[in-house]
Amino acid sequence: MKHFILISTVILFSITGCKNDSMKTLNLNDLDTSVNPKDDFYGFACGGWMKNHPLTDEYARYGSFDAVSEVTREQCKIIVEDLAKNINNNEGLARKTGVVYNLAMDTVRLNTEGYEPIKDELLKIAEISTREALFTKWLELGNTGINPFLVYYVAPDESNSKVNLFQFYQAGIGMPDRDYYLLNDSRNAEIRNAYVGYIKQLFTLCGDDRATVETKAKQIMEIETALAKAMYSRVELRDSRKNFNKMSVAELQKLCSQINWTEYFSSFASYGVTVTEVNAGQIPFLKEVGNIFAKSDLETLKTYFQWSVIGSAAGYLSDDFANAQFEFYGKKIQGKKEMQPRWKRAMNAVNGIMGEGLGEIYVKKYFPASSKERMLALVNNLIETMSERFESNTWMSEETKNRAKDKLSNILVKIGYPDKWRDYSSLNIDETKSYWTNIIHSNIFDIEYMMSKVNKEVDRDEWHMSPQTVNAYYNPTTNEICFPAGILQPPFFYADGDDAINYGAIGVVIGHELTHGFDDQGRQYDKDGNLQDWWADGDEEKFNERAAKVVDRFNGIVVIDSMHANGEFTLGENIADNGGLNISFDAFKKVAAIIPQKSIGGYTPEQRFFLAYAAVWANNIRDEEIRHRTMTDPHALGKWRVNGTLPNVEAFIETWDIKEGDGMWLAPEKRALIW
Repeated sequence: MKHFILISTVILFSITGCKNDSMKTLNLNDLDTSVNPKDDFYGFACGGWMKNHPLTDEYARYGSFDAVSEVTREQCKIIVEDLAKNINNNEGLARKTGVVYNLAMDTVRLNTEGYEPIKDELLKIAEISTREALFTKWLELGNTGINPFLVYYVAPDESNSKVNLFQFYQAGIGMPDRDYYLLNDSRNAEIRNAYVGYIKQLFTLCGDDRATVETKAKQIMEIETALAKAMYSRVELRDSRKNFNKMSVAELQKLCSQINWTEYFSSFASYGVTVTEVNAGQIPFLKEVGNIFAKSDLETLKTYFQWSVIGSAAGYLSDDFANAQFEFYGKKIQGKKEMQPRWKRAMNAVNGIMGEGLGEIYVKKYFPASSKERMLALVNNLIETMSERFESNTWMSEETKNRAKDKLSNILVKIGYPDKWRDYSSLNIDETKSYWTNIIHSNIFDIEYMMSKVNKEVDRDEWHMSPQTVNAYYNPTTNEICFPAGILQPPFFYADGDDAINYGAIGVVIGHELTHGFDDQGRQYDKDGNLQDWWADGDEEKFNERAAKVVDRFNGIVVIDSMHANGEFTLGENIADNGGLNISFDAFKKVAAIIPQKSIGGYTPEQRFFLAYAAVWANNIRDEEIRHRTMTDPHALGKWRVNGTLPNVEAFIETWDIKEGDGMWLAPEKRALIW
């Protein structure tokens, strides 16, 4: 796939404009006209949708993304169930897909097996008598996708983005974030107590008596709390330079001498690679891992390793394990009332194991070529418009403007599905083995695939989402944006839809991903994906002044009770929303200047643009999930991606005639305009 070449404006408009009177537009039932849009635009634009889509028990949050995901999952279910019914008539990937689904659906077998699939592994850990033997077990577990302490991965070297580098990332805790261990408020204390109960319950299911599980729960909390204290916060993890620490294996050995890194990396010899350099990631955490492994009681470490196995496997064992897992993570953390039906969990497994393979079938059945063509034209218009906005930018120097435009023109655009599909022929799926054993086989398959990239040239054509995924991404180290087929359907994208809603929805998504290349993180990477300062003197300070307004805006938002949004943590996503709106609105106005747009349903084209944007973030959400997402999600909550961001956008203020005193008003001096 080649870099995008911008096409002329005249050609662009002839492709993107939609003049069909039968084109799809807004569903006015999604609005709540009893709400004043000048005071609460989210309530006005999404209130009807929220009333018509009450939360069901299986959801902690249900929104537009979830609604589209349900459609896509049902489509994939049709494909997979057909394969599952006919496994004896299929071979290759088709047969493997059916086998995995059947294994996941076989509750009789799962409940009969109980914890048998992990019993031998737990016994092997229990029988370890030396720290050296435990270290060997650590390496063995890592090669099967079970990761005590650390996660390792392979990704572009941020100092030389054309080559892949072995990298570490902090891990090893069972709760979703370090703050669950560290904050002393009553809510987090309650969750910690519930987590201890969860640990006890799972060890009990593995045959331990009451006294033993009490001891083991204390041991696990001791180690995980120590790890949490050493972890970077979510805000610190957004500091690219702080988290990129490239060094040789010899330097790593000096940094963290308690671990035999030569032996550690020799465990990868079977992959045919030699690791000589690494990104150590979060250095204080890495040092603490060394301290814990060297100084902790051997029995405590063995318990922790057992817990790593049990926690990883719980969702793939009997109903007792799966139900306990849901009670803690689903109910306690997120506030869900009911577990997903088994078929959905089975589909999650299929997507996790062979998502791209399923995607190849999905796009042939459900994704028309015309959607890709129209999307391509939309992306071109957004890229051209963003370049124009760079040119008219008043706070950047000409030198930085030119480099920004150069980076923009080098962004790789991926739409729908990959040009080359992943080969699953070496994936070992065996219906005679347990569900969990096949998950391990899948982990090994993925690790072998990942490790084959070490020290190799980066493949920019590789996709990092399956085609059926309802999402999109920007990757700074490859300077690419990706829009899978799954998101290219209503309410995000209408192949035969009104221009205003397409630009307000998928257009803003496109602009959002483009802006990520120039948000507080993305702007630190050059056009080739290297972590390198390409800004002229003084421009960074001007950027930071504007970004600070975004931080202040969101820090001032109370999401529930006394809990505030985290402006520093969500900064990148909030900048991307801000930029995406401005860029897409300008792009839409260019289309409207060539192809006249009319009012529909009593709303002008400009009004429909902002209504469509809000509709993307319509959702209902439980209080527990508000707290959970505020702590762990770098995106602002849906309501605040609308009401928090739109007051910064001049076109919104003008379109909806927002005045001082209105709820959606933000004083001009507080408004953030970056891109």
